[in-house]
Amino acid sequence: MDIKNSFNDMTHFMEQAYAQALMAKDKGEVPIGAVLVYDNNVIAKAHNQTRSDGHFLSHAEILVLQQGAYFLKTPYLSDVDLYVTLEPCDMCMGAISLSRIRRVYFGCYSDFLKKQRTTPCMGGFLETKCYDLLQGFFEDLRKNT
Repeated sequence: MDIKNSFNDMTHFMEQAYAQALMAKDKGEVPIGAVLVYDNNVIAKAHNQTRSDGHFLSHAEILVLQQGAYFLKTPYLSDVDLYVTLEPCDMCMGAISLSRIRRVYFGCYSDFLKKQRTTPCMGGFLETKCYDLLQGFFEDLRKNT
């Protein structure tokens, strides 16, 4: 395995997740984006849509898992990797575990999520960039309330 190319691929996929997070921010959603990668190809993209959908389940991770299951015609995504801009919450990690995702790569760590995971996770990809986007979003939100 070529580690440099592998890292470049991971960064490339995380950039796509980040682009989804920017779309969420533009819509007034919490800026979190996610992509699913199968056989080195993006098969699903999504961003948070809880406000626009009016539903608490519309997290980026849940939406891409649904799209990926539909695309691959199976609920089991054991050969699929998930890239997401923020460490997944408990609800999303439950869905990730049930879907059998192979690996999760995330941008910034969530301060309130410090527990054991059953799915291998690697964090810190574009961490500062992802963190700054979220921090700026919530700062703007507090200014406007």
